[in-house]
Amino acid sequence: MKSSSTIRFIDKYLGSFLCLLFSFVQVPFKRKPSGKSFDNILFIELFEMGASVMAYPSVHYIKSKFPTSNIYVLTTKSIAPSWLKISEIPSAHVLALDDSGILRFIASIARCIRTINSWNIDVVIDLELFLRITALISFFLKADRKAGFFRYNLEGLYRGNIHNIRCHFNQNSHIARNFLALTKTSLSTSTEHPDYKNSIPLSELTYGRCSSQANIRAAFENRIDISLSKSYVAIAPDVGHNLSIRN
Repeated sequence: MKSSSTIRFIDKYLGSFLCLLFSFVQVPFKRKPSGKSFDNILFIELFEMGASVMAYPSVHYIKSKFPTSNIYVLTTKSIAPSWLKISEIPSAHVLALDDSGILRFIASIARCIRTINSWNIDVVIDLELFLRITALISFFLKADRKAGFFRYNLEGLYRGNIHNIRCHFNQNSHIARNFLALTKTSLSTSTEHPDYKNSIPLSELTYGRCSSQANIRAAFENRIDISLSKSYVAIAPDVGHNLSIRN
């Protein structure tokens, strides 16, 4: 969405209040996650295009440990193409919110929640770090296990106590390792808290291969007047106004 500053403002103030409110609302109904089979698993990540690449080791882990599990994704229309590149996730399992405007975005959330609840999701893995909206979406999902990053006693984003499986985000570790730690924690029957305490070796950070479409590749070659038969290093010095802090 173009109005990212508006989204951040709403998320910070209204989102924080709703996370607090829903945390209290769910207390009488809150239960410990069960150890039943993990047939249907949902990833939630809305605005980070690179998240699909960083989450691939987590997808690979699920498929290696639970090969019959179905993996679903809730994302936005602008980010959906990056998730569709992952062959282990069927295109019909990628559900996209309409991020063309705030009102359309909110309306599509309601529609997608109804659709997701019809999928009988067992595990929700909330990959978001910078927004509270995904925690609020998780509140309305009927999954027995809801996993997300939690700040504990450290600095970080307040997201309430909506997730019943929590993992601390390690800022000194690669994001792919953090995603995999969260995924492993969400699919573990251990009741140990607060974090995933085992190491994640580099060998587990596997990535799938993908190729560009022929017409897009040709247009890219013509636009920048180079031949992709050679090797190049591309540097993007500006990520845009949506997350200018990264510059």
